Amino acid sequence: MNTYLPVKKSQAFLVENVPLFIKNSKNEFVLYKSENIKLDRDLYDDESLPDLFICQEDKEIAAAEIQEALNIELYHHIRSKGLYRVKAILNEIVKEALLNPCEGGLEYLPETIELLFDSYTGESHVLKNLADIANKNYSLAEHSTNVMIFTMNYGIFSGLSEERTKQLSLSALLHDIGKTQIPDKVSAANHQLSEEEFIQHKKHTALGYDLIRQSGKFDESIALGALEHHERLDGSGYPMGITKVSAEGQIIGIVDDFEYLSFREKSYRKAKKPFDAMSVIKNELMNDGKFSKDIFIDFCRSMG
Repeated sequence: MNTYLPVKKSQAFLVENVPLFIKNSKNEFVLYKSENIKLDRDLYDDESLPDLFICQEDKEIAAAEIQEALNIELYHHIRSKGLYRVKAILNEIVKEALLNPCEGGLEYLPETIELLFDSYTGESHVLKNLADIANKNYSLAEHSTNVMIFTMNYGIFSGLSEERTKQLSLSALLHDIGKTQIPDKVSAANHQLSEEEFIQHKKHTALGYDLIRQSGKFDESIALGALEHHERLDGSGYPMGITKVSAEGQIIGIVDDFEYLSFREKSYRKAKKPFDAMSVIKNELMNDGKFSKDIFIDFCRSMG
């Protein structure tokens, strides 16, 4: 017996190579669109479409098709300089990838990085404006997108090679992928975590490392960003409490902290202005030796 999964109406127009189904009055799934047919946006809008479904067995094909179509749409909006739409599509691409990390969802992310790098090299102000476009519903996808944008800007500013910057940016995009494997009440908590919740939260680093490695598509350096972005040079970090932290872990750790302090408002603290967020990180650098001074200075300059 087939299992059917719902499809977002906004994404139904992107699915061509798999059939779509609807439920009839008897609650049975019947064919709405055959494979190799694409719904015409001129004939439908999101509201006029019925609730649509795909077969479970077609999930991977549909996910890959949606990711590829979103990258094409991203390219067109980058060319037209529509930053608000670029940010919205970026968040959608990352959200889709995080929803399906084990089913081909990560496959098209290098292409996304390629598009952004090729379009915005030398345009630091555009990258920063892109990160500043905030979504009302702050999410893991938006956080990951912002960390990637700031990391890409850091790599370009610091004179890292094109390949190194793209690899680092991809690692930044995937740094929190392990949060998809822990309960939402912990990963998206608006309150200060209890000791038990924090133990669960800390698992996301190793879970993310395993997910990236198991995908078989990325090298070790990309997985290290997920594993080590909460490690600190004084040994106070997690999951291993090491003092020799990879460059990926150090760079993404600083960017992650900055983005989190600047964009993520919690019930127990307000979001900080960029200068104040930098001051918090600087204090941890100067007083506790948690961060690299050189990386911090370069990151500050890249944001100038």
